[in-house]
Amino acid sequence: MPHILVAEDEGRKALIVDGAVQSVVADDGHRGSGYWAAMIPDTRPRRALILGVGAGTVAHLLTRRFGPVPILGVDNDPEVIGIGRSEFDLTLDNLRIEIGDAFAYVDRTQERFDLILVDLYRGPHPARGMVSAPFIGALRRILLPRGQIVFNCFTSYLTPARLGRLQSSFRLTSVVPAGSNRIVFCKT
Repeated sequence: MPHILVAEDEGRKALIVDGAVQSVVADDGHRGSGYWAAMIPDTRPRRALILGVGAGTVAHLLTRRFGPVPILGVDNDPEVIGIGRSEFDLTLDNLRIEIGDAFAYVDRTQERFDLILVDLYRGPHPARGMVSAPFIGALRRILLPRGQIVFNCFTSYLTPARLGRLQSSFRLTSVVPAGSNRIVFCKT
């Protein structure tokens, strides 16, 4: 059972899971919003999918940058989503949340998106299979032509083998350092 805490981190309200900051209040736009702000693309999507919603930092930043873009968020932790709603204003009109496993959702859905944001962590641990060949193949299937996928990866997680898997399926447009993370932007 994860240890979930709402506390302050660097002067802002934060959701902390098993000792790792998962989300922060995004009331200052991009300033001070860490790796979450680095995940926001330059181009406005028509429809976005967020895998790993947490308390909604990325959903808020995406909406602030581009307006009410339709967003579907998938997260497997109803307690975290509940805290997001009560403590982090995760009540955006343009955001629909599905509670469930991101891998299962991607495997079964017939929906398609032109932006997919992958932020699959439980505390300090990346989800097993986040850049596996089956998951990457399923992501390609639901990504619209000329769409973009953005992966949040701890620097230590982004090994040459994992980066190679992404490069074998997508065109990597950039790898952006963001603190101890690397944000990997991919296109079809």
